[in-house]
Amino acid sequence: MILIAPSSVCSGVLALVAQENYDRAKEDLQDYIDLKGSYPAFQGRVRRYVEHCTDLIQAIQTKRDFPGWASLSLSKQQEIHEKVLEHYEELKQNLKHIEKIERDS
Repeated sequence: MILIAPSSVCSGVLALVAQENYDRAKEDLQDYIDLKGSYPAFQGRVRRYVEHCTDLIQAIQTKRDFPGWASLSLSKQQEIHEKVLEHYEELKQNLKHIEKIERDS
């Protein structure tokens, strides 16, 4: 069941990722796309963005849940943290592309 309003898929998914609710973020993104089932052109145009968003969410989760985090050097922890932030920004841009495609459809 989708909890994200169709007009705010970007903020909804980002909020779920920030709350470390990764599975729900991926589910809600897919539910949002499925809601647009009557617009096959939309689904075709956003497929690669959705797949990439799902990969980014998974990458963020993997890095945040890195086993042995405490045993890493501070510089390595900082490097992983910066990569998480990069993934988050890239996720935000991809979600905005999806919203733009929706508006243009």
